[in-house]
Amino acid sequence: MPRKLWFVLVLIATLVPVNVLALPSITVHARQADAPLILLQDGDLWSWTPSTRALRQLTNWGFNEQPVLSPNGQQVAYNSWATITVDALESGQPVGGVIPSNIWVLDINSGQAVSLTDQPVDAQFMTGADNDRVIMRGTPTWSPDGTQLVWSELVTIDYNYRLVVHDFNLGSNRVVASNLPLPFADAGNIPLHEIRWGSTGLALTNTAVNENTLDFEETLYVYDLQGILLSLNVIGSSETEWAFDWQWTTYNGQEYIGILYRSGRRFLLEPNSGDLIDMPGQPELYSLSASSGAITALVNTQADNAGNLTERWTLTAPGQDDLTVSLAGGPAQIALAPGGQAAAYVSDAVYIWQNGQLDTIAGTEGLTTPGRVSVAWGPTAWRINETAVVSTAPAASAGLSGTESSGSTGVTGTGDAGSGGTGSDGITEGTAITAYCGPPPRLSIGTQAQVTPGLPNALRSQPRRGTDSIILGYIPGSGVFDVLSGPVCGPEGRMWWQVNYQGITGWTPEGEGGIYWLQPYTGSQPVTCWLTPRLTAGGTGYVLPGLPNIARSQPQRGSASTIVGRIPGGGFF
Repeated sequence: MPRKLWFVLVLIATLVPVNVLALPSITVHARQADAPLILLQDGDLWSWTPSTRALRQLTNWGFNEQPVLSPNGQQVAYNSWATITVDALESGQPVGGVIPSNIWVLDINSGQAVSLTDQPVDAQFMTGADNDRVIMRGTPTWSPDGTQLVWSELVTIDYNYRLVVHDFNLGSNRVVASNLPLPFADAGNIPLHEIRWGSTGLALTNTAVNENTLDFEETLYVYDLQGILLSLNVIGSSETEWAFDWQWTTYNGQEYIGILYRSGRRFLLEPNSGDLIDMPGQPELYSLSASSGAITALVNTQADNAGNLTERWTLTAPGQDDLTVSLAGGPAQIALAPGGQAAAYVSDAVYIWQNGQLDTIAGTEGLTTPGRVSVAWGPTAWRINETAVVSTAPAASAGLSGTESSGSTGVTGTGDAGSGGTGSDGITEGTAITAYCGPPPRLSIGTQAQVTPGLPNALRSQPRRGTDSIILGYIPGSGVFDVLSGPVCGPEGRMWWQVNYQGITGWTPEGEGGIYWLQPYTGSQPVTCWLTPRLTAGGTGYVLPGLPNIARSQPQRGSASTIVGRIPGGGFF
């Protein structure tokens, strides 16, 4: 008899297994115009095709997670809660965080699915025993040729955190790397990070406490397919700032790790040398089978007047007004159709953007938890677009000339800027004037200023990015310099100042998207705190879910301020 879970009102049924899963063909089958969009909604996978414009349910389990489309578009891999997890949930156990799960692959055309993994024969979970005996798995990732699949997993029996690869040619799994550095476990929630597969190798990040400095550090590891560690680089920390997102990214035919930071700074990391290079343009998501007039997606960060940071996505296509959208969950909530002639994204519903028109997928309206919805469509990759220009106005600036709100869709129209033309907001590629340039300047000619603590600012030969603007050097975080002239409003919406740092004269940007990277300096002036306080003395607060906050003896870092404890993510005080 089917079991009913009243809080989700879904029927739990077992997918029909198959003994043999066909090897994905490298032929790009999904280039056809009617290739299905795959959605995750309410814990199940659905497909939607442009011709029928109707949703078709592919699974009926209720506990599946983000779908990852194969390079040929014929199959989708996903992480799915194990039966032992659902049993614990039904018995009233407080199941949450990373839980026992298995990796499945579903053939879109036939609707048949097969599990590539299983739980131990003697598995036990939330039974009251001293130790769980389960395997927790992360989101799978396809190899570029579609013949292999990789995921991270934690075996709780011996606490072995490892990388596992499934080879479709051999029909078997193998452990590529064992005993990886364990991620920081926040109140028992162990984050199993998604693997990103590039031509260089398998990349993943891990956040843990540096035993020497006691700072939290985010380290990026790259392994080859034999499990040999090729490189490791610290890309973020509590001493500098955290990465907002990172992806394998191509620039001038070379593969880098593109990193978008919370401050809006963007860098390319050469994984073998560890060199950090100022990103020469906008990170752009594009279709691998793109034709002329294809839609692409650009991403940056922005801050509102309260200092809250969000990712800002701009869909752009030649001859069409750009479409700026806000997502609840990041890259998994935006997808491009094969060939790039349409795009899908998640807001309060799932929307389709094509030929300048925005449509809602029927049956997805009024999403109450949009962060749990994701989409996958055609094969995509990341590259650097050196000519793209998008509006960097913060959200509070909506209402500027040529900018209009589109209601509850999370959309702002910003003109045909990304395609290099002149849109309704007046942005023209290569000019020194844009509809919005900011944040508002705070520096003055003839004074000193400094880079905000954390990441460095690039020093360029011209007040803009581009091939004609050479990087002369970098001003480190907290570095002090002389302000010579400016500001100049660059074509991408940044204010640039001509400065002198340790004998090197060049141009450096003040910030972007409402976020400052530079601040005035007098020698005795304390660092200004720009976030608007939201707590009150005598009241109650809590640490946002995720990493903990450090409690110190003094309101500062340093040797005079000892660490007295840590407040876990979600902890009240």
